[in-house]
Parts: sequence; structure tokens; C-alpha cells
Amino acid sequence: TLLVLMEDAHWFDEASSGLVERLLMGASSRSWLVIVTRRPVAGGLHPRADVTIDLGPLPDEPAQELIDAATAAAPLRPHENGVIVARAGGNPLFLEELVRVARSSGLESLPESLDAVANTDIDTLAPLARNVLRHAAVLGHSFEEQLLADVLEHERLDFDESVRRDLADYLVGVVEGRLQFRHGLLREAAYEGLAYKRRRELHSLAGRVIEERAGFEAEAQADALSLHFSRAQEWDKTWRYSRLAAKLAQQMFAPGETALHLERAVEAARSLPGLSAAEVASVWRELGDARLWLGYYDQSEHAYRRAASIVVEDPLAWARNMEKRARVVGEFERRYRSSIRLLHHALARLEGETGSEADAVKVQLLAREAEIRARQGRYGDVLSLCSQVIERAQPIGEQRAIGQAYTLTGEALLFLGRIEEAKQFALALEIFEALGDRPAIGAALRNLGVLAHFECRWDDAVGLFRRSAEVALASGDIAGAAISEMNVGEVYGNQGRLEEAEASLRRARRTFEGLGYATLELAAVIQLGRVVAELGSDAEAVALLSGAIEMEDATGGPLAGIEARGFLAEAHVLADRPAAALEVVASARARAGAALEGTPAGVLLDRVEVSALAAMGEREGLVERIDRALPLARAAGTYLDLVLLLVLRSSIAGGAEPPELVDERERLIDQLGIVAFPALRPLLSEKGSPLVTDG
Repeated sequence: TLLVLMEDAHWFDEASSGLVERLLMGASSRSWLVIVTRRPVAGGLHPRADVTIDLGPLPDEPAQELIDAATAAAPLRPHENGVIVARAGGNPLFLEELVRVARSSGLESLPESLDAVANTDIDTLAPLARNVLRHAAVLGHSFEEQLLADVLEHERLDFDESVRRDLADYLVGVVEGRLQFRHGLLREAAYEGLAYKRRRELHSLAGRVIEERAGFEAEAQADALSLHFSRAQEWDKTWRYSRLAAKLAQQMFAPGETALHLERAVEAARSLPGLSAAEVASVWRELGDARLWLGYYDQSEHAYRRAASIVVEDPLAWARNMEKRARVVGEFERRYRSSIRLLHHALARLEGETGSEADAVKVQLLAREAEIRARQGRYGDVLSLCSQVIERAQPIGEQRAIGQAYTLTGEALLFLGRIEEAKQFALALEIFEALGDRPAIGAALRNLGVLAHFECRWDDAVGLFRRSAEVALASGDIAGAAISEMNVGEVYGNQGRLEEAEASLRRARRTFEGLGYATLELAAVIQLGRVVAELGSDAEAVALLSGAIEMEDATGGPLAGIEARGFLAEAHVLADRPAAALEVVASARARAGAALEGTPAGVLLDRVEVSALAAMGEREGLVERIDRALPLARAAGTYLDLVLLLVLRSSIAGGAEPPELVDERERLIDQLGIVAFPALRPLLSEKGSPLVTDG
């Protein structure tokens, strides 16, 4: 087991927060314990934790014990202890600082707050040491000692041994050649003590010194130079170094840091009227991409909208940004109709545009429409659109669109129960590997896992989901890793490993909820509803599944909400409400109509209907119903439903069943790793023998 401890997360910047979020996603599938400490204030990292411990004020007795330990060599008077305990108000850090002040300056010097402690400490320094400390604050919480010395040399300030001694309680060595502030409050107080004009001057000086030190390799210091010239309001250099720093961060798959630098570039662009519209729009577009990875979907859409408005006179550039905006609106915010309108608006504007570049943009718009249609459950439209995309993209070599079309074609075929035709995921993986698109590679591996699940290879599926999560985390794709977590939870639920399934699904749902990824949060809710129903949490299951049905009905096609209805019907059976289950099944069939035929959702409804009828004691004709459903389950690759139907058949027939069905059932139970049948709990005795029999 690995223990990872991160302290003072309220100070974390976006880049650090993004890194920790990826670490937390990875920890969910490993023997890791990650502990994050932070104050209850705005800003920094707010982790989606499995366990949260809110610390109240430190009680007086342990506070007194801390004082006794800190003053063992020279104890304070009892009344002094009482004053310090009362002033600290249960804050251990404040308590520690109050003890230090009391020992050095007496009770009359005790400050009223932690900020006052820091300011008081700094004010007691000699003028030279105080000035040096404020220069150091401009360089950040941690910095190279030689960089500070070089900055001070330009200011004709000495950093001699006397000054170092004076600052020994403020600046501490962490590794050879680096210093850092003993506490973030000290750095903040020292920095806030500088006038705004003086801050700009010192940031400008720090930037110039870093440039001088780096020489021809200044680009390697682009992140620091972006910060200093932005704070100095030197906009031309801010623009240059922020874009360079963003490019380096993109190569490191660090979307938080990428967004930070691009936001500085956008700020600089406002003061640089000579920049071209294309340059400024490209920065806004890249900022939209970074914000999308971070889960800031409304901000991402805003960035794409700004990019489109800047290049509105260029139809192709405008359409590219509209496609990205449509993706956010549809895929992440579930505003499907709005997304389709944006895509059709863009296609209409490109009606008269010709040439390979225009063709590539049109193909990408069609591929995005196919994705949104898939989210609506309109799989016939998906197959038609993807066929058009492949036909149009191949002559112009638009490989990314082809990869997307292969992915969506495979997804649609699986949902339609046409497993034998769903061989496109491996082709998509080849394309994305050739493009070096790591997030898309992770998604392709995940889709291959879904295919393995439908092909009765559940262990292989879990292995592919795990590989997908690792690739996603390495590329900064927190949502992608959570999708894999959700997929693993679904497999565990199918195997009857309900506690493990619930844990995985709750983690995934929490991630989607935190990101604001409505589409995937809904998918996690549906799977979680099924699992908690099988665990016996009826009220939660009904609430989750009913809410999911309402959301899907509002935005989806005929197959939207059918799986959720199947699981809601199953919840009713488990809670001894079989009549209600039959009503839900009937409503699902009425909604889906002919689109349900041969689909996995149709098999689910068949299986739950048989369970409900068996629970009501209506056994006549059930074996025949099951026998009609078995080949449909095999064809659709819904092996859990197939196994449950076979178990039900045995239960209803009282053990009188063909040997080949017995062999099939036992082989599948072993092959799939199924350990329990919680969906059949009302129909099986505690020992697993049939409660529903012919006699």
C-alpha cells in the first residue's frame, strides 16, 4: 500500500489541482491511500473524496498540551497559557505562532490573527532583510537561491550572511540551491506589502534576469516568464511566452497549466491591436480545449463562441469553432437539439464553399452530428451519417473523422444488437495510434473493452478498461478514466460483486458530477440505480432511475430511457411490486416500438417481464417465453440476461431442462465469473433452490 500526503491544498494552482485529480482517479483502482489537507476557504484544490473529515477547533486541553511541549525548556506562566489558548481559538498554527511571539516579545505583542502574525514578524525585521524578503516574495513560494541573488544584484542589494541569518526563520532550504518560504502566509504578507507599481517593476526585473540567465534557451523558462511579464503588464512578452508555455504544457498533457497560460495570452491580446484575428482566435480555441479537459464546460463553450466571433468573416475558421461549441453543448451539457442546430447552421453556411479544406470541415461537422445522434439513441441515423463521413473523408485523407465514424458505427451496432458486425473499434484504434491522439487511444481501448463484454470475455473487458484508464490519466483525461471506472463497475454488477460495483459507480458518478458532465453522470446513475436496487436500497434506486428516465425522455430518441426503465422494472420486482414492473415494461415497449426489436434493451425487458410474471405466480407459458428470448439474448450478446433467463428456466421448470441448456448455463457462469444472482433474489430461496416451481 502506498500513502500519498498532500498538505495545504487550498494553495494549489490549477496545474497542481489537475495533477492531483488525475492521481486520485488512478488511486481508485490501486492500493493507494491519498490524504489531502486544506482549509475551509475558497480556491485551490477541492478533491472529490471518498471520506471527508472536517476538523473543528482544537479543544483547550490538547492546546495546553501543545504549549507545554513547545515550552518545556522554559515554561510560560499559567495565565499566559490561558491567554494564548483563548487567542488561538482552536487553530494549531496560530497557537504555535502565538507561543513564539509570547516567548520573544511578551503577551502585550500578541497579534489578533495569523495575517497579523506574519505582518508583525516582517515588520520586526531590519530594513535590508525586509526588503530582501519582499523581493523573494515576487519570485514565488519556492525559487532558486542564485536567481534571488541575481535579482538583488540588479537592485544593488546585498544577500550576505547577516541577511541570511535574519531571514533564517522565513526562508528555508528544501534542496541544494533552492529556498522556499517557511509558510505561505509569510510569502503572501511580504508580497502584499509591496505597492502595485513596485510589484510590476520587480516582476519585470525578475523576467529580464531569467531571460539573461537563460540566453538562447529562454523558451525553456516560458512558464516563469509568462507569469512575470503578465504581472509586469508587458503585454508583448506576455503574449509570446504565454503561448510558448501553453504549447509546452499541452505536450505534457497538463490542461490546467495550459489554460492558465492561455488566459494570460488572451489578456495580453486585448492590449496588442496589431495581432491578426486568426492568431487571437486560435488562442481562444485552444483555451476552449483546455477548459473542456478540466470540466469547465460553460467556460469552454464561451471560449469557442469568442473564437468564432473573432473569425466570423472566415467561414471555414468560424465553422471549426462552431463544431467545437456544438460538441460541448451536446456531449457534455445534453442540449442535443441546440447542438444539432449549431451543426446544421455551420453546414448551411459552408454550402457554397469548395476545396479539400472545406470538405474536411464539412466531414467533421457530420461526424459530430453522428455523435450527438448517438447520445439521442437514434442509431439508425448514426449509421447513415457515419457511412457518409467515411465515404467523404477517405478521398481527402481526413483520418480523424474516419476514426470517429468507425467508433460511432461500432457503438450503434452494439446497441442495435448486431454484434457480429461491430468490428470497427480496432480500426479506430489503429487510426488514433497513427495520429498519436492519446485521449482517443484511451477511448478506443475502452470501446474494445465494451466489445469484449458483449463477446462474453468479461475478464478481457476489465483488463481493457484498466488499460484505457491508465492511458486516459496519463493524457489528463479525467472524464475518460472515470468512464472506464464506470465500465468496471458495470461488469462487477453483472458478476454479482455488488459492493465493489457500488464503490466504482459512486466514484465515477462523483467525478462526472464534479466535472458537470451531464451525459456520463446520467449513464453512471442508471448503472448505480440497478446496483443499489439489488443491494436492497429500494427508495434510492427508484429515485435514481425515475430521475434518469425523466431526463432521457426530455432529450432522447425512441431507445433513450429504455435501459433505465428495464432496471426500474427490475427494482419493482425486487421490492415485491411485480405488477408495477409489468406496467413499466409495457410503457417501455410502447415508447420504443419497432426500434426495440433485437436490441439488448429488448432482451432486458423480456427477462424482467418473465421475472415479474414468475413473482406473481403466473407460470403458464413462461418456459416458452424464455425459450423465445434465449436466441435473442445470444444474438445481442447480453450474456447476463442469457444466464439469468437460463437460471429462471431451471427454477420454473423445477430442474426438468435439456442437458445442453444446463451445460450452457454452467459454462457461462464459470466463464463470466458470476458469483451471485441478486436480480433473482425474490425467486430463489436462501439456499439457491427454486421458490417458483411447477408443483
